[in-house]
Amino acid sequence: AQDIGKFSGSFESNTHMYENDKDIGASKPNDKIASNNYLNLKYQYKYFDVGVRLESYLPSLQGFNINYKGTGIANRYIRFENDNLDITAGNFYEQFGSGLIFRTFEERQLGIDNSLDGVRLKYDFKDIFLLKAVMGTQRDAFKKDEDDLHGKIRGLDVDLSINNLLEIISFPSMKLG
Repeated sequence: AQDIGKFSGSFESNTHMYENDKDIGASKPNDKIASNNYLNLKYQYKYFDVGVRLESYLPSLQGFNINYKGTGIANRYIRFENDNLDITAGNFYEQFGSGLIFRTFEERQLGIDNSLDGVRLKYDFKDIFLLKAVMGTQRDAFKKDEDDLHGKIRGLDVDLSINNLLEIISFPSMKLG
């Protein structure tokens, strides 16, 4: 049998219908119905992974960033991952340490998606030394500011596992980052 990879996808739609509410003094907006829609498609073959996310705001739900309007490709990426090396080009989410210094994430219901559009490199040396390097621009709805060098994010994260380096078992684990 031939291994042709795996194709997967998902669709999510959050739709609201607005009405006047005299009890709390809320009046419906100009658009009575609003809908945020997300279509994810992903293809995996051996060490490679390719994905795309189409988003459509018809119009966007009340309280969302006004730049979330229309339909477009929000995220796309290609990724290579083996035992030690992980390279991603396109959109990705990452976090350094506990996330206090650097963290990108998505919370659709709150209208938050600050993925990076760029390149990420991770190298894991025998669970002793983990190196992460990122470079890109943060997402702002469908806007692209690729020529603006002030909007570029560059970062380097290095983690060293003292336990694995010295081959000792202890609790709690000891890491330098």
